[in-house]
Amino acid sequence: MTLPEPIELHDYILVFPNAISNPEQFLSNFLATPMGEGMSVVQKHDSFGVDGAESFMLLNLPPEDSWPRLLKNKEDIFIADLLAFDGISTEIFNNYVNRYDIKLSQPTEITHSGMRHYSTNGCVGPHQDYSPVNTETPNFTVTLNAYLNDNYEGGEIVFLPDDYTRESEHDADIVLSYKPKAGDIVVFPSYLWHRTNPVLSGHRYNINTVLVEKSTPTWYTDRLSNKN
Repeated sequence: MTLPEPIELHDYILVFPNAISNPEQFLSNFLATPMGEGMSVVQKHDSFGVDGAESFMLLNLPPEDSWPRLLKNKEDIFIADLLAFDGISTEIFNNYVNRYDIKLSQPTEITHSGMRHYSTNGCVGPHQDYSPVNTETPNFTVTLNAYLNDNYEGGEIVFLPDDYTRESEHDADIVLSYKPKAGDIVVFPSYLWHRTNPVLSGHRYNINTVLVEKSTPTWYTDRLSNKN
């Protein structure tokens, strides 16, 4: 596939507009697929203020040798979508790393993708997907969010300053607030502080996946040093 030209929303924050060509069908397939071999429900972590949001782990797939049977018999129509999305996310991660000349510890891997569903009033408070000061967090290095619909109010993704802390809560100092369109894919450093604004009406669906390094990421430190 040919990736759309990304737009830099802010320093190191990219959006690939319309990167998913059929988000409506993608979402329809997800909603029509019963819980079973391909999906399991996992409630999102609530330590940073999650409300009205749930997570469906998507790439907990059945054994690879069973895919042809499932696809042929359409027992799980969503598997084909997952495999296609895995290819898209790989291309976008490669594009991102090359664009910014990021040096990664090898080997890297892509985490299992998860569908995020936010009902009305659903939100996630400020958090980092990776914390440079907490050595217990996984070595997440680049985060990718793909958005499947935009027929809801609110639900913007909001980025906060690098020096944000929950203690100071200088939440008014917003770096960027973005309302994604259906088919958009937003990519950013996993250490950035961000949150999801409450959904005011409707339902918000996005897919989240993360690039993981073998060792502790270091390019964050280089980036922060260059800013100071």
